[in-house]
Amino acid sequence: MMISSLSGLAPFPLLILLGIFFGAFKIFDLQNARTFNLFIFYVAIPCVIFEAVTKSNLESIKIGLLASYFVMQTITGLLAFYITHKFFLRTKAEAIIWGLSVGLSTMC
Repeated sequence: MMISSLSGLAPFPLLILLGIFFGAFKIFDLQNARTFNLFIFYVAIPCVIFEAVTKSNLESIKIGLLASYFVMQTITGLLAFYITHKFFLRTKAEAIIWGLSVGLSTMC
């Protein structure tokens, strides 16, 4: 189990090292680096997530626990949005970013 998880994540540090290597030797300019990052974000990460989901055992997932976790993330995200927007007087866009950051950081 641990080996399969690590092998699924192994391409990302390798791609980061490849980007650092290309940047250090001036093979990539800023535009190439942006294109490389977009490829990683829109192609490579979804492929790894798709592979992980399709190979996982879905019968062992506890739906009640997952639902309570989702509710907790939603509540903390909305609370962070409300506090940021109403008390700290930030724009809705910035409050949304804070709400998502707080809500999604509860995943760790």
